[in-house]
Amino acid sequence: MSVTFRSLLGSALVAATCLAMAPRPAAAPPANTGFERLTARTLDATGQPRASAPVDFVFERWTTPEEAAVFQKALSGSGPHDLLAALHHARLRAGVLEVPGIQQMGARVLARRSRIVWYARDVQTKSGRQIVVAIDEPDVFGEHMSRKELLEDTRPPQSVFTLVDIRFAADGTAIGRVGGPDQVVYNASKKTVELKDFDAATPRLTQIKAGFFVGAPSHQPASALAGR
Repeated sequence: MSVTFRSLLGSALVAATCLAMAPRPAAAPPANTGFERLTARTLDATGQPRASAPVDFVFERWTTPEEAAVFQKALSGSGPHDLLAALHHARLRAGVLEVPGIQQMGARVLARRSRIVWYARDVQTKSGRQIVVAIDEPDVFGEHMSRKELLEDTRPPQSVFTLVDIRFAADGTAIGRVGGPDQVVYNASKKTVELKDFDAATPRLTQIKAGFFVGAPSHQPASALAGR
């Protein structure tokens, strides 16, 4: 039986089409390219609104219960002043916090600043969702410190620790409160550190919105969550 050029060409085209449509593992998108992002507006130390750019939390991973247990040991041992050492124990970056620059300090520090988030726990509770963040810097939002206070800061090294406790209600609204080492307690049922006397603390974050995107966190503008 003779084989014509036309039949060979047809067979080749069919084979090429099947090959192109066949799934190829190498072409599959990465499984872990998504990040959760929270945007919020800051309140001053008295709980009053401020005219400032939003702050942004970008979470690349969540701290595990095993990693969080290091804080329980620190609090049950030498107390809150060991929290900074506990924060640096694993050195596994959990995400990034972007905050507005410091006013009246010149153009170099006016731009938005990025801070590494070393601890980020996502907890589901009966009343709603709770996100707890720890950062190895004091006054992480920094808006209530004057230029003179920043330049003459003489706080001890162990105070270089900020805990941000964000709690969502059933309707999706959220409030964030902030504390230093002396305001931190460990909640064994939730397996996370959290802010002591949360309801009594002054609110510091409001208008909190949660969103999700795919891509590098540094390339996602705050406007990515607009309307969500």
